[in-house]
Amino acid sequence: ITLYPIGSYVRLNNKAIGVVVETNPGNPLKPTLRIVVDGHGRQATEKKLINLAENCILTIVAGVSADELPA
Repeated sequence: ITLYPIGSYVRLNNKAIGVVVETNPGNPLKPTLRIVVDGHGRQATEKKLINLAENCILTIVAGVSADELPA
């Protein structure tokens, strides 16, 4: 069981939204994400993966429901 399962949406401290694509059993608060909404609220145009375990600046601040995503 993990706090952020694969497929869940999360908001980062830079206001971007990502979807969890890989969990991190050693550090469940630091999964790998694919950014779907950038920090300006725009849908991401490029496929960008971020491994939070390797990034000391970005952190998850909240879970996001799918209906909160921009259309």
